[in-house]
Amino acid sequence: MPNVVDENGQPLATIVEIADELERTHLTRSQQVLQSLEHIREPEDEMGQTERRSLSRRYDSGV
Repeated sequence: MPNVVDENGQPLATIVEIADELERTHLTRSQQVLQSLEHIREPEDEMGQTERRSLSRRYDSGV
């Protein structure tokens, strides 16, 4: 399984971490990051947390 790493070389292991990395890098590494999603097995609840957090950021920023 390919690992996506942050700027410190630490692997991103959760959907939340990967979502944060996608936002941080403005999708510049999207193909590599999205490929890692295929290998993650997490509860659906975490995916919901990511969606809720993303929506919350949009409303908080006025977008």
